[in-house]
Amino acid sequence: ERQPWKLAKAGPEAAGEPPKRARPAPQTVSPEAGAAEETPPAVPTDARPAALILFSGPASSAEGPSTLEKELEALGFRVVALDLLSGHDLSSPSAQQAVLARVRRAEFIFVFAGTPCAPYSIARGGPFCPPLHTSSGPVEPCPTGWADYRALHDDFLDFTCTVFRAASTVGAACILENPACVSVAGPAHWAAKAHHGSIFTTEAIIALRREIDFKSVSFAQCAFG
Repeated sequence: ERQPWKLAKAGPEAAGEPPKRARPAPQTVSPEAGAAEETPPAVPTDARPAALILFSGPASSAEGPSTLEKELEALGFRVVALDLLSGHDLSSPSAQQAVLARVRRAEFIFVFAGTPCAPYSIARGGPFCPPLHTSSGPVEPCPTGWADYRALHDDFLDFTCTVFRAASTVGAACILENPACVSVAGPAHWAAKAHHGSIFTTEAIIALRREIDFKSVSFAQCAFG
């Protein structure tokens, strides 16, 4: 079961077509200061509404771009897809700041995050791939050899939440796609796996939900959620 969480777009544009916004100029990031610096405005070269995909997977395959990227382009979006597999290291503070600067400028009217789900997967188990999260929270102490891995993915989740807060502020629509929680009642409930954790039960997402009105949709997709 997959459970994307959708944030309905706020503001007067919510009921209409994607606005034809002028595209602001790119920003540069100062490695020394670690902060975004505005560049002078430039004439936009692409007037299509823009969509951002975080943790998008490989840049392309034998069939071309990802299905989501192709579908958004077919709908008339200019798509910015970012992932380590396409050369964008989203664990880098400077890369995160550059993304946030573009989101805060309202460059994107839609943000999709496929935040890595491996630390929460119900496929985890056994000495070689131990669970890192349970339905009641992170496994403590963290299993030997997995602390750095979990910390990296905690940072990915925190970055996702920060981007969503920024997107919400400028009225952009957001979707977080991740395996559904199997420990609660509903179509994804799985008694035998109910002890596993979920990204949707983390403190980061619970705190985000207190600030932003999410809607939940569950559907069958991944057998290893």
